[in-house]
Amino acid sequence: MIPAQNAFHHGGGACAADLGLAQDTARRQLALAYQRLRASILMSVGVIGLFAGILWPFFPSTLMSVWLAVLLGTAGVRYSVWMTYTRSTPEARELPVWGRWFVVSAIVGGASWGVGAALLMPQAGDIRSMILVATLLCVCAVSGSTLATHLPALVGFLGSALLPAAIALLASGGDVERITALALGAGLIALALVGRGTGKGIGDLIETKLRLARALESAQDLTRRLNRLAKVSELTSNAVFTADPGRRMTWVNPAFARLAGVPANDMLGRDPFALLQMGSDNPGASAGMQAELAAGRGYQAEFACRGRDGQKLWLKIDVQPDQTESGQVTGFVGVITNNTESRLAAERLRESLALTDALFESISVPVVLKDLSGRFVRLNRAYAELMDDGSGNLVGKNASVVADSAAAAIHAAVDRELIERPGQRVYEVRQRLRGGREFDALICKASLIDADGAVSGLVVTVVDITIQKAAAQALLSAKEEAEAANRAKSRFLANMSHELRTPLNAVIGAAQLLRNGGDDPAGQDHLLRAIQQSGANLLGLIENVLDLSRIEAGELGLCTEDFNLLDCVEAAVATAAVNARAKGIALAAIVDPSLRLWRNGDGARLRQVLLNLLGNAVKFTERGEVVLRLAPGPAPDQLVVSV
Repeated sequence: MIPAQNAFHHGGGACAADLGLAQDTARRQLALAYQRLRASILMSVGVIGLFAGILWPFFPSTLMSVWLAVLLGTAGVRYSVWMTYTRSTPEARELPVWGRWFVVSAIVGGASWGVGAALLMPQAGDIRSMILVATLLCVCAVSGSTLATHLPALVGFLGSALLPAAIALLASGGDVERITALALGAGLIALALVGRGTGKGIGDLIETKLRLARALESAQDLTRRLNRLAKVSELTSNAVFTADPGRRMTWVNPAFARLAGVPANDMLGRDPFALLQMGSDNPGASAGMQAELAAGRGYQAEFACRGRDGQKLWLKIDVQPDQTESGQVTGFVGVITNNTESRLAAERLRESLALTDALFESISVPVVLKDLSGRFVRLNRAYAELMDDGSGNLVGKNASVVADSAAAAIHAAVDRELIERPGQRVYEVRQRLRGGREFDALICKASLIDADGAVSGLVVTVVDITIQKAAAQALLSAKEEAEAANRAKSRFLANMSHELRTPLNAVIGAAQLLRNGGDDPAGQDHLLRAIQQSGANLLGLIENVLDLSRIEAGELGLCTEDFNLLDCVEAAVATAAVNARAKGIALAAIVDPSLRLWRNGDGARLRQVLLNLLGNAVKFTERGEVVLRLAPGPAPDQLVVSV
């Protein structure tokens, strides 16, 4: 079946080629006819001049003038047709039209001769008739030599030039005229046959030249193709070979020599498959290939073989038979591709993908891949566990099935932004899962860019930061508490510095008075008691300062015990009296007699409060006196203290 099909296609191609050659030959014959038309017209004008000189004496000048005008006008029309053709570039579809114009111009030219001769013929005698006939034959012979390339035009010219004269001669009724008419008919046939032979010869010559030109062009094209094929065979990395029907190599390209490691000339006549040790790892496949080739069929397969250095190679072979139209195998053509690198690359790619899959599934960070519609394409185990999805049915769904509507709207907005403007976004969101559990999530999203630079999807990582946020909040609370304690400490120290200065100033003042005072024993005893009392107050304050636990708590503890209110007033007045005496200010204390003197509480703190009040009063009083008054308060256990 294959040879028959090939023959059919070849035949169809030959018919198409012959049809194209015939059309090209006709086109060139028409072009040659138009090229000769100008010469034909010029020769006709020459014949007209010669004919006018010969016939003018024998015929009336009026008729001769009209005939000459018609002949010259016809020549002008034919010349204009020639000019129009030469100035245009006719296309293939226009050639029949130009062919018809050529025939029409020839008929018009012949008719201008034939009709004029027929009109003069009745007036002609024997000699003049012979002269007219001779002139017509001469004109037809001249025109026939130029119109022979186009047979329809030649026949049209001869018929329109000779038939009118022959009809006129037959109509005259004379024997000579009838013989002459027959001579004109015979001349028409002879000239037509000669023109046909000449035209056929010219056509055959043109066709032969075209065939030679096409053959030369085909040979040149074949040479170029062979050169390109040879260049390709030299540059290609595939091994190419040809072999005879016995599978012995007749030609190899350089790539085959490099693959086999054998010089190209040493490979000729050897079996390519044995040379490459194909089938050494798979004898069954090699036997199958040999059987297919022995049956004259092509074969394609991939073999594992060993190189000359023992390295394993993967070779893809494609061997096809070279057959005649009858199906006889004249040889084989084979192409061998070394797929070793691609095989190794594919194995490395599979290993890399397996490693990527393992990392994707085993990584503790929840990861999900999304398409351009925001649907989940792939998610790892950590993401499914985070979203409380043990069914694995999230693929093909979006964030609305794993989060509340508010969080899903935020996710969708970020997805659209990263698809429209590729990049990366990190944001926090609190979302509630389908089971009701809420958690704080840190989301990191990035656009996936394909090889063409377009966004193909999104990669998303999710981290549960609920514990971290709680720890941060606890740390913030602890920081605020520490700052509050620090502020309390600062306030305590500011207050304590004032309280420390008051007894210290009393001690320093009493000491100065002792140094500058007289020998009055009572006064010295009073000052010494003031110093002793102030020292006791100072000692109590220092003990409180050293109690860091109470300082850090922001408060000073109270000591509850029984104390005498009058003793507290006297101690405070005695301590403040030292500074008052130094400034010349009178100091007095008035205690309401109705007050209960014995109280239960922290007497030291009350004494310190009274001392601070008296100290400030003495400090900011320039002259006069300072009076401390104690009176009952609204409640039985309350006091009203005023300075």
